[in-house]
Amino acid sequence: MTTTHAIDPRLNATYHNVFKELAKDRYRTYSVAEFYCDGNKIPDPNKVNVIVRIDVDFGFHLSVPLAKALAHYGINSTHYFLTHPERYYNPWGSGIPAQIHQLGQEVGLHSDHYYGQLVDGDDGLSRLKADVTRLSAETGAPIRGMVYHGHTKIDAMKKTNWELTRNLDSAELGLEYHDNLNGVYIKPGATFWQPDCDIRVSDWLGFSNSWGWNYMPSYPLRFLRQAQPGQIVHLAFHTHNAFEYWRNWSYEYGEPFKAKESALTFWRKAVAIRRRQQLRPKERMIALTSNLLGLLGAQLLGRLWKRPKQSEPDTSWETARQRIFDRGINYWHGILADFDVLAPGGRVLEVGSGNGQWLLAFAQDAEAVFGIEPGQAIREYSQQKILEFPEQMSRITISPGAAENIRYPSESMDCVLCMEVFMFTKQEQALRELEQAKGRQGP
Repeated sequence: MTTTHAIDPRLNATYHNVFKELAKDRYRTYSVAEFYCDGNKIPDPNKVNVIVRIDVDFGFHLSVPLAKALAHYGINSTHYFLTHPERYYNPWGSGIPAQIHQLGQEVGLHSDHYYGQLVDGDDGLSRLKADVTRLSAETGAPIRGMVYHGHTKIDAMKKTNWELTRNLDSAELGLEYHDNLNGVYIKPGATFWQPDCDIRVSDWLGFSNSWGWNYMPSYPLRFLRQAQPGQIVHLAFHTHNAFEYWRNWSYEYGEPFKAKESALTFWRKAVAIRRRQQLRPKERMIALTSNLLGLLGAQLLGRLWKRPKQSEPDTSWETARQRIFDRGINYWHGILADFDVLAPGGRVLEVGSGNGQWLLAFAQDAEAVFGIEPGQAIREYSQQKILEFPEQMSRITISPGAAENIRYPSESMDCVLCMEVFMFTKQEQALRELEQAKGRQGP
């Protein structure tokens, strides 16, 4: 059932089209609490069941316009708010959580409390529990759930806010649910962050601070339209991505302004994501070829010819490698999880394994991970780096090889990854090799 609300003119067409799609009769939408708690995770067999999760990392003042747009189309959702005025925005006394609740949307807490403990010396759990109580009062009703907040600063520390609460019962926090292992939200038996659903779609497409689905408008619609009645879709996006947020920016809640990306940056990311989607076959054999790191892409191109002697040493590779591993393996694991290409308990092959970050990310939960890399110096570097991760190293094997000649038996892999390499191969021959290697059930 829809309710008439004016649509904010700043709402991007991409998100507006997603909302109009969800308003169709084939879908049933839920807040997180509504599906995982009230509905006992039992899907409507006659509808595509869509859980709508919204992380309010930025653009706090846009939450009410977003909630009105969702209510206009009869879409149920959950908005998770940060509660750290010193770092983000000040929700206290704003009235915004109460307005969200009055519009029929769920209010939840977005936890950055472990990061606060690490950098400020806070007692993370004590402050988290206090913020649960305070946000409930701000909302005018008890909040029911919480999810953790991820960002580059805690990634650089090789930590995650999930560490604070992933092994706690929700009742200990004064909540009905949160994203804990063995709770109602995370898939039963999971060892990493994985919502209990059939299809997971996010507007975070591998770029920090990216503009999400606006780079690839067909991305969310493709997953929604391919979903079948009875299936469960976990649809997650960020408030500010849904708007031309730089228009009429509000400083009322102490939130700093982040400028829109330049046209050049937008174009580069859009092209990279479109390339990645075009090279992803229907059988979900993964040959991701996007330029996730522009620096790495430029350096890989530089390997194709002998460069002249330079008066200054080229430290580009060293800088890139430092940046890669400073992010932490959980960062790269999270990207693989966002694209639903992890293979827990399975066999994975990376073609052109490079520095080894994807091998290590897969090895967090795969049974066996294989990398082939033609460059001897790169192989030796990655092998030395992997020695620093004793829990993963026993599951990783790196061998000489190329995409055009994969020396593994046909149909021996659950997942095949080809990142930053495919564009430099003899593509038809390489694709045949990739398809032969990936033949077992899996992504």
